[in-house]
Amino acid sequence: MKTKVLPAVLVLLVVGAGLALAKEPTAATSPSSSLKEGTYSATVAALACEACPPQVEKALGGIKGITAVSVDAKTKTVRFTVEKGSTVTEADLQKVLKAASDEMGMGADYTLHDIARVKA
Repeated sequence: MKTKVLPAVLVLLVVGAGLALAKEPTAATSPSSSLKEGTYSATVAALACEACPPQVEKALGGIKGITAVSVDAKTKTVRFTVEKGSTVTEADLQKVLKAASDEMGMGADYTLHDIARVKA
């Protein structure tokens, strides 16, 4: 009986240690984090066709305080600027992009990943 319990305990210890070492979400990756003025870059999960980049640009450009939106389909990268005096949350971005990708269908997933401020 003891020989069956010991491997199970070891597995639990290894899994627990792995979870303890996992990165905690940071403010920069939290959906509720605020993006202050500046230019940002992010990757888009899945652009299904040529119509996707303009759809992403339109969706993000419709958010108050967002300007200069561009999408590079080859690298699946989006760049946008948050205007001076504006604050936008990542949740705002993801909400409009989810609606746009749902509207597009065909496997499009406009979820943004690795949102980072571009250094001037």
